[in-house]
Amino acid sequence: MYKRYFHQNFSTRTVFLILFLSPAFYSFSQTDKLSHSLEYINAQFKKFNSYNLQFQLDKERKNLLSTSIYFEVNYPLGKLATIYYTQRADKDCIVFFKCKNDEQCIKSLNLDDKKHEIKSEYSFNLGERPEIAEKVVTEFITLKNNMINADDQDLSIPVAINSELNDDIEFINKMLRKYNSFNVQFNIDWVHKLLLSRSTYFDIIYDPTTVNSIELISRGENDFKINFTCKSQETCLTSVQVRDHKSEFINNYPVNFNGSIDEAKKIIDVFNHILQNLK
Repeated sequence: MYKRYFHQNFSTRTVFLILFLSPAFYSFSQTDKLSHSLEYINAQFKKFNSYNLQFQLDKERKNLLSTSIYFEVNYPLGKLATIYYTQRADKDCIVFFKCKNDEQCIKSLNLDDKKHEIKSEYSFNLGERPEIAEKVVTEFITLKNNMINADDQDLSIPVAINSELNDDIEFINKMLRKYNSFNVQFNIDWVHKLLLSRSTYFDIIYDPTTVNSIELISRGENDFKINFTCKSQETCLTSVQVRDHKSEFINNYPVNFNGSIDEAKKIIDVFNHILQNLK
């Protein structure tokens, strides 16, 4: 049953990590699941919401918090009945948070007059992209479920986090938000010292001990692939389809990049710095 997941080129550490990390033996640690969902959500609101709306987590109380130009809002995740979106006649997509049994559970603070208000639902605009709204709602629901089901230990794993590498990740993600059309974003699993990425279609696990090189492949002006490759013919990367969670081991993974050649080279330098420091 499990035979296809084992490859003669895998080290014991690699096999252990893949078994430990996936639902066909793959999943991020609980903390990284939350971070990954939050990163994706915030990236979309940066693109498609004009009120500087961003989200963060209150892990102690298991609440979701949002800030914008005008409001701070507190959403108690355990009291939310549903999260959904609708598309208005003007084509704007509106995301709704709704409390259970119409209870007034969402607390809002007006940043201008400092008035507090309690509501049974709250909504915000996400532009004219229903496919993005659907994905954001899915990530909100995933985040809600993971947060509620996590125990205190899951949310407070004591790990050493390198702020310099976090800055590297933020730089890469900023460039990819600008120059990649598949919503590729990277993250670090600090517990297991892995580089992770998520796109519209795939989650990828990169083990720094087995990634051999990062190549820049040019397909024309401002059209590049940043290609992660394994040693020789090894299959050292783990790919998981976002839609059906099917996983496979692969020998390389290309990330599209439509910026300049200097920007592409800079990203590769930053990736190499990250991988070297995670080993």
